Amino acid sequence: MITGDNQLPPLQHTLNVPCSINDNVERVTCYTYSTRGMFDAVGQKELVLTVKTSENSSGYPASPIEFFAYLYEQAKNGNKFDEGILQRIIVLT
Repeated sequence: MITGDNQLPPLQHTLNVPCSINDNVERVTCYTYSTRGMFDAVGQKELVLTVKTSENSSGYPASPIEFFAYLYEQAKNGNKFDEGILQRIIVLT
């Protein structure tokens, strides 16, 4: 399991995302999650994940933390993840 030493607190921020339909720019609320110490602990490269959230959400979503915990356990068992291995968009509601 990821301890507090291996998980940085999520950073809430906004991104300007261009719309391909009408050239408008949408401001999107996001949280960025990052690991710290996974390489030293289990040899897994550090990970950064940014997710879009709804503007009316209260608090940050826990799913990315659970996802990092899953990757940590996998790396501990010898299954390392690298660029290009995970190519799926995770939608959090």
